[in-house]
Amino acid sequence: LSVDNIVLPITRIAVPIFFMITGALLLGREESIYEILKKRVSRIVIVLLVFSALATWAKGFQGIPVDWKTFGVKMLAGTVLTEYWFFYAYISFLFMLPYLRRIVNGFKERDFLYFLFFHFCVASLLPIVNYVLIATEQEPIVLAASLKFPLAIEKMIFYPIIGYYLDRTTQVSRIRCKQWIVLICLSVFGIWAEAAITIHQGITTGTFSQSYLSLFDYILAIGVFIVVKYLFECKGLWEKNTFLQKSISTIGGLTLGIYIFDPIRGILKY
Repeated sequence: LSVDNIVLPITRIAVPIFFMITGALLLGREESIYEILKKRVSRIVIVLLVFSALATWAKGFQGIPVDWKTFGVKMLAGTVLTEYWFFYAYISFLFMLPYLRRIVNGFKERDFLYFLFFHFCVASLLPIVNYVLIATEQEPIVLAASLKFPLAIEKMIFYPIIGYYLDRTTQVSRIRCKQWIVLICLSVFGIWAEAAITIHQGITTGTFSQSYLSLFDYILAIGVFIVVKYLFECKGLWEKNTFLQKSISTIGGLTLGIYIFDPIRGILKY
């Protein structure tokens, strides 16, 4: 296994972790649709609008043909900068927030397990089965276009619900050694399986693809979420370390800044 094939699956849990934390923080609050639009959606829309316009200006500055008349249409289509897809996903989550709150309020442990099972079947099992079928020159299994499971598949819905449930119900202080071992083994297996399929695909087809590097990202994301929750709740990591508090806040701001400015830097560079 190459280093890249191990590192990439780990880095790809960044978005799931963000949505899990977002769900843990926001799904338990009581806010009207007006408050959500005013406090949350408006801020993201302004950031998206300003920096999409800046990116469009940068393209014109570099001599790339730009039609400002179609800027609004391209903004809605998300084609001004496809790298900003994350903002669009977050806005979608915010619009769904009031309704997701009603769903999670009635969530039970059995519902959570069914939820994970559906996600496993569609996001992990089906792609693996289809990969084997294609590799053995057989027809893959294709689900009907109308057969969808948005609550259990869409990242901006699935991960906030998972994060909220784990934050509200998981008593990390009661997790036993055997359970920690199982969680670690599942996470390691997920990374290994993703890397193994990716490498096999590269060897047999001669092309490298990241299509299978997210097969089990939810397992690793859940593992990381629980570990961090344990460190903060049981070890008092946050309260005892003011330096860590400032570091996390600073790194969070820098990460957002890099995400916003890097695509524009890439345009100006070339």
